Amino acid sequence: MEGRRLAGVPGSFLTALANYYAILGLPAFADRDQVKSAFKQLALLYHPDRNPGNQEAEEKFKLINEAYQTLNNPNRKWQYDEHLRLGLELPAPGQRRAPAARADPRYRRRSPVPPQARPTAKKRPYLPDGQTTLLAFGVVVVMFVLIRGGFMAYGNWMYNRALTALEQKQYAQAFELLNKATGVDPYNTTALTLKGDVSLEHMRYFGEAADAYSEAMRYSSEPLHQLHFKRGLAYSQMHGMQTEAQMDLRLAAYHFPNEAAMLAQIAEAFELRLKQPAEAFGFYQKALKLNQKDFRLYQQAGELGEKLEKYPEAIEYFTRSLALNNRNAQAYLGRAKCHYGLNQRAQTCADLAAAQQLDRYTSHFELEYYCQFDPENEPTGPAGQTL
Repeated sequence: MEGRRLAGVPGSFLTALANYYAILGLPAFADRDQVKSAFKQLALLYHPDRNPGNQEAEEKFKLINEAYQTLNNPNRKWQYDEHLRLGLELPAPGQRRAPAARADPRYRRRSPVPPQARPTAKKRPYLPDGQTTLLAFGVVVVMFVLIRGGFMAYGNWMYNRALTALEQKQYAQAFELLNKATGVDPYNTTALTLKGDVSLEHMRYFGEAADAYSEAMRYSSEPLHQLHFKRGLAYSQMHGMQTEAQMDLRLAAYHFPNEAAMLAQIAEAFELRLKQPAEAFGFYQKALKLNQKDFRLYQQAGELGEKLEKYPEAIEYFTRSLALNNRNAQAYLGRAKCHYGLNQRAQTCADLAAAQQLDRYTSHFELEYYCQFDPENEPTGPAGQTL
């Protein structure tokens, strides 16, 4: 065993082999599987247990193990391959760097300046870790409060300018100022609600209005039913949002059963925009129970009742409207249509004549034709005929 050399490795084992691949008898850049196979073969050949007392075999085994430890580790193998590929200096096999001895005080570099002559640095005061963390947290909180306060102050300034613009009826300018106010302070529910009102009532930006009301509802601590009502009105003006509009308006009506003006607006939205006349008529009836002094509200309920062919109820609403304002030609005409639907000739013609007397431009061809004939000689319109 003394004269044995590694298989496939020419020359002296320690001097001629320039890299770890050659030590294992492998070509450069061999993969890890080849490294493992070669190591197993050579380890069996040169293991000290199989070569007792053979110093050369022991040295060769150490060198083989060193090569294996490097080439079997992916990171170390990659670094070694890069050095080999770029032609950089490689660590000589069998000559690993000795560990640094800086920890041994004998190897410390002595300073030419005596210790008593060296300038001493002043120790900086420090805080314990808990206090440092608390201090950093406090600084962050203070900065947040200051920045947030600045945004709120700017938002309030924009909001006040918007109020001034609204007083001057400059609605476009007010809308832009409210956009800035809500942009820097998105939690200002007052500004968000006013932005929705301006968008809905003056600019007719129904999508903007609905978004503003939705954001206000997210952050508001007040009851949300008024916002549901306003958002429902905005949704009712938008294509494809009828379901959302009905939900919001019904919710508002449920929570505000004693608000006659709101119920009237809900009724109008259901009648004109949501095309739900039957439900609208119910809201008109609820509103009239609360407000019995608005002749226009009675007239609107009567006109819708006439369209729904609820002639007796419609006649009652027109009659109450005329009791509050007997100069209303349209109320007389609406009641005449209801009488015509019930085939009540005398009442129809009387109301038509009253309407034409109040407004000479009032005309209705079918009713005029109906009233021209003698009921004894000419046929009359069928009962319940719709106009």
